[in-house]
Amino acid sequence: VDNGNRPKRPNIVLVIEESFGSTYLDGLDNRRAYPVSPELARLAQDGLLFTNIYATGDRTVRGLEALLTSFTPIPGISTARRSGSEGMNSLPFLLKQHGYHTSFLYAGQAEFDNMGHFWSTTGFDEVLDQSDIADQGFSTVWGVADEYLFTEALRRLDQSTASNQPVFMGMLTVSNHRPYTFPEGQLRVDPAMGAKENAAHYAAWAFTDFIERARSHPWFKDTVFVFVGDHGPRVAGAAQVPVERFRVPLLFYAPDLVAPGRDATLGSSLDMAPTLLGLLGWSYDSPFFGLDLRHVPPGEGRVAMAHNYSVAYGRHGQLVVLGPQQDLTGYRLTSGPEPLGKAVPPDPALATEAIAVTQTAHRMFYGHQYHELGR
Repeated sequence: VDNGNRPKRPNIVLVIEESFGSTYLDGLDNRRAYPVSPELARLAQDGLLFTNIYATGDRTVRGLEALLTSFTPIPGISTARRSGSEGMNSLPFLLKQHGYHTSFLYAGQAEFDNMGHFWSTTGFDEVLDQSDIADQGFSTVWGVADEYLFTEALRRLDQSTASNQPVFMGMLTVSNHRPYTFPEGQLRVDPAMGAKENAAHYAAWAFTDFIERARSHPWFKDTVFVFVGDHGPRVAGAAQVPVERFRVPLLFYAPDLVAPGRDATLGSSLDMAPTLLGLLGWSYDSPFFGLDLRHVPPGEGRVAMAHNYSVAYGRHGQLVVLGPQQDLTGYRLTSGPEPLGKAVPPDPALATEAIAVTQTAHRMFYGHQYHELGR
């Protein structure tokens, strides 16, 4: 990947928002009669927002797989839960090669769903969870409310940036999740909205409040913030792949480093890391399945999604679903919060590409061939 020879090495703060689909972002997919995330929508005007992004699955571990290792989904469970994920090529491993200190801060318990093991074996120097958060003013069974997670993040960033070593901090929130409760401090429950919308409103507010609090810290101007949903809201219905539920916002925010704009390129959450590195002007040998979305030719974006034991793969307005019984089904893919229509004959070229990508990923994972950076 050739991005010239003037790379930037700012701090990077990746905020992975629990269940935050594009349906919750005003001005994107929110079609409700009321706003859900006005503060975040205003903040996004000063950042680079990708408006046509699909998560690779409907579980948090699938989101972690895509965002941190840029790995395309294979049928069944995420590689984050499979034996053999240790040492997978990853964004933190690559950043460590360039002098970054890497850490992950989770609002809940790291042993859940094998996440702590996955983080600690894919390039993070330090894994912190709920037990490491000093102020736990409000929590649910899932963990600490977002605003307290971000308070801890500010404290940790003050400490880690003091050495002048660039820092990469990943975070995973929990507030936008059942039971959909949050501290009623600066933000109160709005009776006009449902429980899920209120929780999403709180989550969006908490992130923007984090940004506003960060502005007064010396490391702020040299930091890129990334906001992305791990997946969309809970999947329901009988659709073979409910693609409208997979849409997530992807926002890069750094007023002094990243030019604002909106980009409608069709893409996947596995494209986050290469796009970030492109924005920073890095030239490198890419070991990833993902692409820099800013350099995808018009109409050439593609998506990959896992649902149950099927994998969906789409581009050029077409989508093919690879079923668990070697069955193939085709659909039209309409960008936006639109469900799949009636099945159509699968496009032969797209089906071949989908099979090739999925089988290549499967072979590389189990052949330990997607692990160069970890070695």
